[in-house]
Amino acid sequence: MPFAFNSSRKILNSQKIKATRLGCRTIGWEKDRVKPLTLNVILMLFAITGCRSPYVATTVSNRTAQPIELIEVDYPSASFGTENLAPGADFHYRFKVIGSGNMKLLYTDSAHHDHKSDGPFLKEGAQGPLTIVISGAGVTWQPAPTVSVK
Repeated sequence: MPFAFNSSRKILNSQKIKATRLGCRTIGWEKDRVKPLTLNVILMLFAITGCRSPYVATTVSNRTAQPIELIEVDYPSASFGTENLAPGADFHYRFKVIGSGNMKLLYTDSAHHDHKSDGPFLKEGAQGPLTIVISGAGVTWQPAPTVSVK
């Protein structure tokens, strides 16, 4: 009887070593643990898919013959802007919409005249591109369908 027990124990140890070398789990011999390869695969999937917040990518374009001295874009809960936007130049800015409300553009031209233009209505979570073009004819708002809700 002890011979059979020792023989079966050697076989089980041999199977455990082979199973471990193959990356298989052996029941009752060691604690379950996550293999480093599995963890690396999970981390790569997170890196590829990423955690991305919705944002609006805004471009303000000066299509006039004169520089614009001051630009302010108001959106729900915040605003952004720049000074001295040259003729033909673009200003890029990304923002996250928190809350809902209308956008508004305020700017001062090179003759020191103040201008105002009302923009689209934004809902919280809006995302996509938005182009604001300032030209001699006025201001044009070009939101993507996912940005504005009328």
